Amino acid sequence: MTTPRATDAGPALKGDLNLVLKGLRLRGLNGPQGTLRMSRRSRQTYNKEVAGRLRLALDRAGLQPLAAAQAEYKELRVTVVHKGVFDKDSLRASVQPLLDALKPRVVNFEVSQEQGTPSVKIEAWAPGLAAFKGRTVEA
Repeated sequence: MTTPRATDAGPALKGDLNLVLKGLRLRGLNGPQGTLRMSRRSRQTYNKEVAGRLRLALDRAGLQPLAAAQAEYKELRVTVVHKGVFDKDSLRASVQPLLDALKPRVVNFEVSQEQGTPSVKIEAWAPGLAAFKGRTVEA
């Protein structure tokens, strides 16, 4: 795993806090690797791995876990970059482990997808994140 680095926010990421998790492949509902075909134990293990990757990236970047720092997000935007294309339900289900790890109360939540090398981009807007304005953390 690479060490996260802070860079200026590019034109695509404009949140108070921008987090890019490179190489993270989220699973959709369907397909041979889909969450519908997983056993309960496999799904729990997968969810813990995704949550652990997110927490590790935040810790290595010198940020406190967002769940402890924030009571409520005004807006949260998650962009899933994937080789294929998820349908609407699969896309929403694929980001659920991330939402569970953040444990936010979100006023406005948006999820979108792009095709390319697997990664996840998270943009968060919240009153307590103003100190991170324009900062992008890549892990």
